[in-house]
Amino acid sequence: MFYTNIAEEYKNSQCPTPFIIKISDTDRKNSETRICVDFDFYCEYLNEQARIDLLNKSTEIGILLDYIIENP
Repeated sequence: MFYTNIAEEYKNSQCPTPFIIKISDTDRKNSETRICVDFDFYCEYLNEQARIDLLNKSTEIGILLDYIIENP
């Protein structure tokens, strides 16, 4: 889902501003995902290893999105 947003907006934007807005939205959704992962863990839908794996991936995605925002 994140990748489709990035690709779509990157190809369609003439100006970096709409692209940055879309990336910022994606970054916010990534933050929401982290909260959902914690919630699922505390409700015992996820085990500790799955939680760690998902949070690590989310952190990596956040770092990439922050880099894109800073270097459009």
